[in-house]
Amino acid sequence: MTPKPKAETIYPIGNGQYEACGWITYPKSSVLGGQSQECVVEIFQNLQDATAKYPGVEVSEYGRCREHRPS
Repeated sequence: MTPKPKAETIYPIGNGQYEACGWITYPKSSVLGGQSQECVVEIFQNLQDATAKYPGVEVSEYGRCREHRPS
């Protein structure tokens, strides 16, 4: 099992919502061993809630295009 990532960046995702994202590196035992992926940690209804839960985390003013968003 891959550990839950620590939130590193908050991105806008539209409709006033935001997602806190962080990076994971797959363990050697995984088919994806050693590879990294940005993953969603949590989704928020507004920026104030996101920054209250994750103070000091970088807030991006730009969202990512659909093909580059983590799933």
